[in-house]
Amino acid sequence: MYYTYLKKIKESQRKYMRFLYQKNARFVSATHINRNDICLLLCLLVLSCIPLAFEWKTFFQKPDEAQVWVNGKLQTTISLSSELNTEFEVQDIPGYAIIQVKNGKIRIRTDDSPRQIGVHMGWIDKPYEQVVNVPYKIMIVITGKQTSDIDALAQ
Repeated sequence: MYYTYLKKIKESQRKYMRFLYQKNARFVSATHINRNDICLLLCLLVLSCIPLAFEWKTFFQKPDEAQVWVNGKLQTTISLSSELNTEFEVQDIPGYAIIQVKNGKIRIRTDDSPRQIGVHMGWIDKPYEQVVNVPYKIMIVITGKQTSDIDALAQ
């Protein structure tokens, strides 16, 4: 009984394989692309680039200032003009941290936190980049010029 069952399965497999390899059997290839598919892909590509065109200025603008936040409160706002070269010490923290501004870039130059993660993050100079020092709760954020009062999600 088991043998006849296996024989039937093998016979059905042979029939199926013969059907697949017949000369008259035609299957549509999954890689077949026609002109309408290409037009659809181009339209989707153009539609996906429209938001970038509206926000182009925001993404690639030169930053104008950086904000230094300590313990969730804005401590100071610094201009990032290219001629400004300065250093200052962050106040209201248990240790010390020195922030350096040079040639339109900003970084935490040195601090006495255990792992020096904020120091190793290095220079930042693009809008919306951040340097974070978790032990002292210091966050430096580069802000760009606000083009409108409504954010992109609300638009």
